[in-house]
Amino acid sequence: METKTKKSLLERYGIPINHLDFQYIKECNDGREMEKIVHILRSNEEGYFPDLTKCAEDKLRELKPQSRLFRVEEKIKGREALNADEIKPIYDWNQDIKSTDKQLLKLVKENALDPAQLPPIRQGGRILQTKNQKEETNKSGVSNKESQRIKSTDYSKWDKYDAEEEILRLDLAAEREQEEIERKNCLNMEKCLKKPPLTITEITEDKELGPLEKWYNLTDIEKEKLSEEYRLRGNEYFRSKEYDNALEEYSRAIEICPHKAVAAYNNRALTYFKLRRFLDSINDCEQCLSLEPSNLKARLRLAEASYAYGRKRESYQLYIDVLQLDAENSVALKATTELRKQFEDLPPPNATRLKIQDESSKNKPAVIKEVSKPQPKPKAKEYDLAELVKPNRLVKNKFIKAAETLGKNIPNMKDNKNISQKKVPQEIEKQMQIQLPGTYRAHSELKGKKLIQEL
Repeated sequence: METKTKKSLLERYGIPINHLDFQYIKECNDGREMEKIVHILRSNEEGYFPDLTKCAEDKLRELKPQSRLFRVEEKIKGREALNADEIKPIYDWNQDIKSTDKQLLKLVKENALDPAQLPPIRQGGRILQTKNQKEETNKSGVSNKESQRIKSTDYSKWDKYDAEEEILRLDLAAEREQEEIERKNCLNMEKCLKKPPLTITEITEDKELGPLEKWYNLTDIEKEKLSEEYRLRGNEYFRSKEYDNALEEYSRAIEICPHKAVAAYNNRALTYFKLRRFLDSINDCEQCLSLEPSNLKARLRLAEASYAYGRKRESYQLYIDVLQLDAENSVALKATTELRKQFEDLPPPNATRLKIQDESSKNKPAVIKEVSKPQPKPKAKEYDLAELVKPNRLVKNKFIKAAETLGKNIPNMKDNKNISQKKVPQEIEKQMQIQLPGTYRAHSELKGKKLIQEL
């Protein structure tokens, strides 16, 4: 037996060996061929050429950057590879699913104990022939026994009677009757398939029942689902600018499940704003914030509705609340700039509110003051201190005393004692005199000045 030799990649792809060259790879412009060359070089069937392989990969990355040869298999990221912001939505979704499962299991147990609250099981459509219909077919059909019964004494008819033909005719009549029943059943089934089963929404739209009677037997999960259906329907009306219909759908969503109607309140507030019913829009925004205080859309719409209603000063503080949640909100930044142009006494957006209250007067209303952030101090100017220092007293001249001391040490000056005993000029004596506080003469320049004890 001849053994089948395995073909190499060169033979399988039909690429000549001389194509595995730097010059050819640099001039090649076919991405598919470059993929084959890279595959051959990576397989090391023709040898190990790291530089040539790198050159081919760079060329392939240039021609076909999304090639599957650049895909690298990585290990699936585990829980520890995700940060807190990515884990939180997954964790919240998991908790919601678990709580929903618990509620459904509890509902199943309650319905098992009290099956009277459940609706009856829907049956498939099927038409059964009644007695009246059978009588009509007998009267109209040719198989009426009374009309076709042969009398026992009528021998001429008995001679013409064919039993096999009569049996065949009866079988055909039964088949025709069965086909008619099946045809009616098929028509009925088609009607049932075309008309979808009644949903919770259609059941609750019965005008004869009040809202409490409609939703009394619904569970919290069913109420949430029904409320969400109404809200989504309102969104469709809102996109088509049918604001009145949208308002009705949002109101139904809030009426069904008011404690989890944050999105419905928010959407209805926007609908009221479009209809220029600003006060109703403000009330809905406040209801939404009472359920979810950190809702940014509700805060922004509350500020816009307050501004449109005429409460411009109040809207300024509401815009600042929006900036506290989102400091880069363009709508809030633009609105605060315009309001500060209209009202110059408004504090800057970065001002800090301090609540000041005396402990002794707790019953009195609190006084709120706006304290702006401290401005950076300007740099201190450089002064020449020599110009600022002006002495207010005369200091004894020490040069004369030093000269006298120096003269005593010189031997040639010992005989000249009279020179040292001469009178000092009057101006020098004045300089040597020390004037104490209160003993100096009144002078116009020194009038009203205090003496400096030390320099």
